[in-house]
Parts: sequence; structure tokens; C-alpha cells
Amino acid sequence: MAWVKSHLVVVICSALIVVALPAAYVMSKGWNTRLVKKQQKAFDKAWGDVNGLDVTYQVPPASAGGDGLSKKYAPNEAMIERYKEIIRLQREEVESVSLEALEFNRRGHGPLLPGLFPAPRSAEDAQTLPFEFVDLLRGSGAAPSVYDELLKRYNAGGPLDPVAVQGAVARRSEEFRNQLVRERGPAEALSPQEQARLREVLSERRTDLYRRRAQNLLVYCDPEVVKADTAGLVPASRPAAAPSSSAQFEQQWSLWIIEDLFSAIERANSDSGRRQSVETGVVKRVKSIEITRFSESEEARPAALPALSEEAGVAGVTDAYSVTGRLTNPGNQVYDARFAIVTMVVDWERLPVFLRAMRETNFMSITDLDVKSVDVWEDLKRGYYYGPSVVAEVTMEIETLWLRAWTRELMPAAVKANLGVTDPPGGTN
Repeated sequence: MAWVKSHLVVVICSALIVVALPAAYVMSKGWNTRLVKKQQKAFDKAWGDVNGLDVTYQVPPASAGGDGLSKKYAPNEAMIERYKEIIRLQREEVESVSLEALEFNRRGHGPLLPGLFPAPRSAEDAQTLPFEFVDLLRGSGAAPSVYDELLKRYNAGGPLDPVAVQGAVARRSEEFRNQLVRERGPAEALSPQEQARLREVLSERRTDLYRRRAQNLLVYCDPEVVKADTAGLVPASRPAAAPSSSAQFEQQWSLWIIEDLFSAIERANSDSGRRQSVETGVVKRVKSIEITRFSESEEARPAALPALSEEAGVAGVTDAYSVTGRLTNPGNQVYDARFAIVTMVVDWERLPVFLRAMRETNFMSITDLDVKSVDVWEDLKRGYYYGPSVVAEVTMEIETLWLRAWTRELMPAAVKANLGVTDPPGGTN
């Protein structure tokens, strides 16, 4: 006890230490719990803030109505670079397809007379080139019409000349009569049996002539069909004054359409790249061609139509004008739609072959089709031999599309105004 009294300070300090240790333990445990909760709360807030920074990575659809790519994810450098690469590859593919479409559309189509479109460059050219263009369409002197050359290139033509057929039949009749004289001697007249036999022989001769002509042609088409005012718009005579640039561009455009039509016929009437003939081909005869013209009427011209807005860079459509909904209008700066009404005699069972050939030739679609029967015997009398196939007469409205990416460069100013064409920045002419 004496020691405790003598060392009181030491005793008190020791007692305080003993009491403080468990108290400190209890207090530190409470502080630690509160600290953990505080840090957890801070972490939860930070994590929420990070999640709130999620962005949507998107790849737009390549075409209107197509499917795009969309994904929501936290900001991520690798993800950003991946989506940038996807968009770059998509853009390259779209540009590649666009270039292929452009080349497909204008393939083989150029100005018939260089320097005439969009406008002659000099006063002298303005006086001479329009007349040279007319001469190319109509033919001049020994030079054939461009349409005569087109039919020749595609081995298309009319039936045999009736005078030539009649001459060949008359010679066969004379041969028959001479043969009878050699067999039975002279006679004043043919017997009924001999007359019947002569009619049979002459019918066979006439049919054989028609068959051979069909075997030597790709398709029947009289030159007047492609030169008609409803088709190629070939002037009936050489005009006294220079035609308008708008009228001549329409003639040029009609030539492109007719070239595509015969290219499709050639494709349909070929087997493994080898031409067939009228007798064996799908398309037997082109009876008429009518191509829609540029209207000079303010109420009906394309520029007066209501504009159809674009969607994702694609021209708007409406079913008010055709089943495809495509048309030339002020809201469509991508393409122009030209329509041709064509009447043909075809192998009815193989008509789909021609429809496919049109799609493979250019941007051509059927928007209307009417069918009627063919009196093959009546046509045969006029020299049209169609072979053994079941044929039908079809009248089709054909929609042809022309990308302005190349036609715009050739259009005269009057045509642009009529069609509602606007030039891209920098202009073309």
C-alpha cells in the first residue's frame, strides 16, 4: 500500500491505460464502420456517374429502310476505333457500289455528236452542229441513219420484200409447170389435182422463204418503228432553222433508251452468249415504241410536280404515278425516270427471260403489261414467221432510270429547267 502511495502517478496512468484500450477499440471500430460507409457511398456515386456517361455507338444504315448497327456502352477508346473502322468500310462499300451503279447506267451511252451538249462552244458550232446531228439521225447522202446502223448492229429488220417473194413464187410456179410438161407432155390447162398440188408447192415455197428470213434475223423490227415520231423523234425532213437544244437532247436520250431496249432483246435472244434467231428466240418482233416526251406545258412538266423529300439520301417515292413510285420531281436530284411503251410479239412461256434481260441491261422495270393473242396465220401472210412457239402480243410500260450524276453534265439549261435539275456546288454548265 505504501508502494502504491509512493507511486500514485504510475498507478493512475496504468489504470488509465487498462481502461483506455477497450474503449479505444470500441471507438475505432465505430469510426472504421462510418469510414467504410462513407467511402462506399462515394464509390457508388462515382460508379453511377461513370455508368451515366454511357454513349450509343451507331453505324447508320447503308440505304433507306435498311438496318443499322447500334450499341450502348461506356466510353471506350477501343470501341470508338472499332466503330470508326466499321463506318469507314461501310462508306467505301457504298462508294464502290455507287460507282458501279454509275458505270452500269451510262455504259455505252455517250453523245452521238461530241460538242453539241450541253451547248456548242462557239457561234460557228451553234450554226453547224445541230444540222449535223439531224443528218446523223436521218441519214445523209450515202451515210445511213444512226437507227439504220443500230438495226444492222443488232441484226434486226422487217420481213422479206413482197415483190421479191412474189418473184420467187412465180419462178417456182414456172418450174412446176415445166416439170409437168416433161412428165406428161403439153396440156391446155392443169387438172384439179394438178392445181391443188401447185397451190401446196407454192405455199411451201412461200413459207420456206419466210422461215429462212426468220432464221437470219435476231428480231423483226421495221426501220419505221424506231424512226417514228413517237420513238426516236427522227425529223421527217432537214429543218430550215436549227432545232432547239432541248429537242435535240430529247432525241439523244430517246436513242439511249432504244439502244438499251435492243441490248436487252439481244441478251434475251442469246444462249450462252451466242445469238439465236426469230425462230428460236424469246422476242420475235418489235411492233411499236412510244417514249414519253418532255412536256412543254407548265401544268404537266416534271418541275411542276410536288417535291418528294429524300430519306437518307434516297429520292422519295409515291405510288400515285406508278407501281414503283419513282418519278422525276423537284425533290429528286438523284435520277430521272423516262417511260417507254413497247409492243412486241414474244414467246409467251419464256417472257420472264426478257424481263430478266432488261434488269441485266440497265435500270429498267415493267410498270404495266397487257397481253393479247396473235393471229399467226395472218402475220405469216405478211411475211412474219415466228417458229413453233406459242406467241403472244405484249404491250409493256417500261420504266428507265437515269442517274443525274452523269446525265446532268450533258443537259442543256432548258432541259434542266424543265426537269427541275439543280447543279451541285461548283455547277456543271
